[in-house]
Amino acid sequence: MGMHRLTEDDKKPCPHMRTLVSAWLDGALTGIAKWYVEWHMKTCPQCRSAVPFFRGMHHRLEELAHKGDVPNLGEERWEKIEKAWAEMDQKR
Repeated sequence: MGMHRLTEDDKKPCPHMRTLVSAWLDGALTGIAKWYVEWHMKTCPQCRSAVPFFRGMHHRLEELAHKGDVPNLGEERWEKIEKAWAEMDQKR
């Protein structure tokens, strides 16, 4: 498989699909949400082109998790991340 350098546009799914694409790749979607993402991927070249970038990021994050390496983002940034996670959990 040849190396294709992704442009910024290749990395960006439609704005309403950003969290859905990530959740879909994680296998976290079911029912209508999963159907919608799969249907949208078939019809939207922009979102389809973003999938390789998201898969690569997912793979790299899994590697970091297995190594136990956690990036040093600083306390303030971790607080923002944890707050965002909590907000997403409340919406589920």
